[in-house]
Amino acid sequence: MPYRYGGEEFVIILTDTPLDQAIEVSERLRRAMRSAPFVTKAGALEISASFGIAQQDPSCDHSAWDVLQRADKALYEAKRQGRDRVYALKTQG
Repeated sequence: MPYRYGGEEFVIILTDTPLDQAIEVSERLRRAMRSAPFVTKAGALEISASFGIAQQDPSCDHSAWDVLQRADKALYEAKRQGRDRVYALKTQG
């Protein structure tokens, strides 16, 4: 399920999905967005997207908010590394 989280940020919750599959889904979404320019009257705009991924870790996540905060950290790391990429934050434990 996708949810708007901030101005240009969205959260996609993939229940019962291993981390490697969540990375694959994110990569497919990133490539699809990149390959379909947004056409405007002023011309085509290329779209890029960065994804931050975190998987629930019972040893350190006490709520859904904890997981969301870790995914947000992963997103900022993806942006720090140059944007238009997927970055998965490994579990703490």
